[in-house]
Amino acid sequence: MKNKSTEVVLVLALLFHLQWFFGNLYEEILTPNSIVASAEKINAYNSYFVITKPYYYYVPLTQIGFLGVLFLAFFKTGLSSQVSVLLRRAAVLSGIATVLTGYIVTQYNLKMFFGNVDRLQAKIHLLYLEWAILNGFRILLVGTTIFFLYQAYRILLIQSSSPINYSKR
Repeated sequence: MKNKSTEVVLVLALLFHLQWFFGNLYEEILTPNSIVASAEKINAYNSYFVITKPYYYYVPLTQIGFLGVLFLAFFKTGLSSQVSVLLRRAAVLSGIATVLTGYIVTQYNLKMFFGNVDRLQAKIHLLYLEWAILNGFRILLVGTTIFFLYQAYRILLIQSSSPINYSKR
């Protein structure tokens, strides 16, 4: 590639979004168990995360991935219009997913995963169901972002590769 820094930022943004996607997909797979579980089981599950702190794996990387896409889409010059369009779409979707994540964390995660569920007795199953629906939408946003990032990366690779001239043998 002509500009190695563009390639590095794009690959990192793609990798961070992939981590975000598969982390949320994993949580979505576990959700049906949480919807039907008792408050005691959910409290036991949550007490496990007092030690492991899963947010250490996601907090800096997803935001860095979003900022990388944002930088490439709106501040990087010299990209083809085809790549710029893909990166802008990815930036918008990643931004929406980031805002949605903020909403999910403040309205659901802090209540259900980091607190005592006993006080939510009557609402816990509804909260888990709402969380699962919002998380599913977030997975779609991040997955579509990954698609656009991958397409932009492919186009950049094609554009940067020089054709082989076999007539000079």
